[in-house]
Amino acid sequence: MLLFLLLIAGGCSLEYGDGLLSLPKLPGEYLLLQHELDNILSTGAVYATAETGANRQAVQLVDVDGDGEDEAIAFFRKPGGDFLICAYKRSADGYEEIGRAEGFGNTINAVYYPCTAPDGGLALALSWGLEDASSYGMTVFGFTGGELQSLLDIQYSNLLVEDLNGDSLDELCFVVRDASTGAHSLRIYSYSRETYRLQSEAPLCVEVRSVSRMALGKTVRGQDALFIDSAATGSGYVTDVIALTDGGAFNETIDLVSGSGSATWRLVSASVTDINGDGVADVPVAAEVQPGGETQAGDARFKLRWCNFEQGEEPRVVATTYHNVSEEWYLVWPDAWSDSVTAIRSSSAGVSRTSFVTADGSGPDGCRGETLLVICVYTGDNRVSYAVADGVKVVRQTESTLYGYMLPETAPAEYALTAEQVEELLKLVEKEWTAGGYAQ
Repeated sequence: MLLFLLLIAGGCSLEYGDGLLSLPKLPGEYLLLQHELDNILSTGAVYATAETGANRQAVQLVDVDGDGEDEAIAFFRKPGGDFLICAYKRSADGYEEIGRAEGFGNTINAVYYPCTAPDGGLALALSWGLEDASSYGMTVFGFTGGELQSLLDIQYSNLLVEDLNGDSLDELCFVVRDASTGAHSLRIYSYSRETYRLQSEAPLCVEVRSVSRMALGKTVRGQDALFIDSAATGSGYVTDVIALTDGGAFNETIDLVSGSGSATWRLVSASVTDINGDGVADVPVAAEVQPGGETQAGDARFKLRWCNFEQGEEPRVVATTYHNVSEEWYLVWPDAWSDSVTAIRSSSAGVSRTSFVTADGSGPDGCRGETLLVICVYTGDNRVSYAVADGVKVVRQTESTLYGYMLPETAPAEYALTAEQVEELLKLVEKEWTAGGYAQ
């Protein structure tokens, strides 16, 4: 309390969102709100905060009814361990309580405010941490009739809050797991008639072990789709492409008979992205799957083909890359190399080298193992001096890593690259940051 008063006296304010709590402009208004909060704290309750997400404050100022004035949403943990959520609206006399609700999770995992009205009206969606670390609970509350009303309760393993159809209202997209069969499916809930209702459901492939990422993107036909990247049973990763049409959801990558999504399998933990910049989300697939299924040896596992999927048609390959996820770089595979070039990796203290060489007997006149390009990654305190000593052409430096390459003086003309081509083809993996500040 003393800290807040000192901030007010000094003319400071705290920011909403990733910052701290935004205080009302007038100290008197804030003190009236604090009086309401103190009444709850006097019962032995303590403030509670979310563990992840953008909204982690114990008291959050949000315009939930779209009238241009912020309401205050406060989160507490009661002496018995249950959570208490109280909502306050500013009035002529300060703040008055407009609703309260209780929650029974182990923790507050995250707080969301999905849009439920074109004028900016919001709901309150609370994600609860459960004893089962592989799943969460969610309770969605509506600010209706001057109170918090429960609109939806669901247990899920992954979540995306997104306006899927462009109507300015947010859909809630959940990946859920059937407790008896272990099968995963996608459920999409939309807001209608003052509640959230199940709009559509689609199965995920049988290989899904745990979902790592959900994103909205475009298919090659220009349709909206949800792209769901998952860790696969056994090893590797798979992707489900869920096309969204006329309020329905259809899995484009699943085998309709077996339920398998093996067509999207790869060993590398690369996620769906627009690899060629044409506005279409592309799915990474193992370029060289070994006989026997999910086993790949050597550096062939880093080679990916990026595909567009349409149900009933062969995947369309739009690009091939060599993806080194651990070192956060990839090389767009030159068309001229085709399958005649292979990669060989080596490393020593602070230096990793990936050499691209002609496969045995594949070069001109049956030449064997000619080096075409070496990509070097340096770490450690002496990375700059090591790179200079090796004669490396530096592409980029970060706080801890230096990236560069070397080209041989001579190489088979059919496969040779220029420095300009290398710098165009060599890319660094850009991390995508979640609202909670975590890279994925």
